[in-house]
Amino acid sequence: MKNPYFWLVVIVGIGILWQCSCPNDPEPEIESVLTHHGPSDKFEQIKINLWNNSPNLGNPVIREAVIMELDELLFDESSEGITRSFDFYTSTMQKVANEIDEEVVNGIRIWMMYNHGFIIKTPHNTIAFDLVDGYTDWQEQRSYELPDRILKFIDVLFISHEHVDHFDLSIIDRVKNHGGQVISNVDINPMNINGLSIKTYNGIHTVPTRIFEVTTVDGYKIVHTGDNDNSEALPYLVDVDVLLLYAKTNESFTTYSSVGMRNCIYKLTPTITIPGHIHEFGQEHDSRAHDNDVRALYKWSFHITNNYWIPTTLQVMAWGEYFDFFK
Repeated sequence: MKNPYFWLVVIVGIGILWQCSCPNDPEPEIESVLTHHGPSDKFEQIKINLWNNSPNLGNPVIREAVIMELDELLFDESSEGITRSFDFYTSTMQKVANEIDEEVVNGIRIWMMYNHGFIIKTPHNTIAFDLVDGYTDWQEQRSYELPDRILKFIDVLFISHEHVDHFDLSIIDRVKNHGGQVISNVDINPMNINGLSIKTYNGIHTVPTRIFEVTTVDGYKIVHTGDNDNSEALPYLVDVDVLLLYAKTNESFTTYSSVGMRNCIYKLTPTITIPGHIHEFGQEHDSRAHDNDVRALYKWSFHITNNYWIPTTLQVMAWGEYFDFFK
C-alpha cells in the first residue's frame, strides 16, 4: 500500500502544473498619468486614456482611476495650473464641436459640458441645459466662446436659474440668433415645443431654480435638477431614463453630497444617472462636501456607490465626453 500522503502530493502537484499552464486573467492596465514628465503631458495623457475608454465602451476601472487623477490636476489653482485647465477645457469643447453634426439615428447622445451644462441630441432635435462659455474668468481674460458650430444645432436651451455659471447672456443671444428657443422662468406648465413634452418644478437653492422634466419625441424622459439642494424638492416621477443630477445635493447643508445624491437616485430610480456641476472654478477647493460654497469633486460622485447598491447606472463623465443611451 502506498504512503497515505501519496495522493495528496499527486493532487497538489497537478494543481500547481495546471496553474502554471493557465495564465491568470490580466488586470486592466491603469497607467498613472502622474508619472509623466511635464504638467501638459498629464492632461494630454488624461485625454488619451479617457478618449480610448469612452463612457459606452471603456473599462470602468480605468475610467474611474483616470477621472480621479483629473480631480488632482484640476486642484492646481496657480496661474500655470489655471492656464493648463483652460487649455484642457478648450480642447474638450473643440471635441464636441467636431462631433455635434454626427447623425443620431436612434436613442440619444448626451455630452457633458462645463459645470451643470449638457447637450442632448436625438434623431429629431438637439436640446441643452445650463450651457455657458466656461468659467467667467476664462471669458474675461481670454475671450473664450463656445464654437458657433455647437450652438447652431441647439433647438431648445433650458436654463435652471440665473447664476452666472448657468445663465450666460452671450450663449442665450447666440442660440436665439441661430433660431433656437430659450426656456428659463417658465409659468406655462406643461408645454410642448418641437415635439418635446416639458414640465417644470420648483427646486430649493439660494435663488429660485427650476427642475426640468423633458420627454423627447421618442419617449426618452430626461430630468435636469438644476442646483436643487434637497432631494425632498424632487417630484415623484416614474420611468425616468436619464437623471442629470446636481453633484452638490446635500439636503440643504445637513449632510454630505454623496448622501444627498443617493437619496435623489432612490427617489427617482433613473436608468442612467450623470452627475453635473463638478469642478466649478468659481468655487473654492475644499473637502467639505456639505458646504454649498465648495467646489464639487469627481470623487464625491464615485462615493455614491461606496458599500451601497443604487437602482441606476452611474455614469461619471469629464468635459467633452458623450454617452449614447438606448432603451
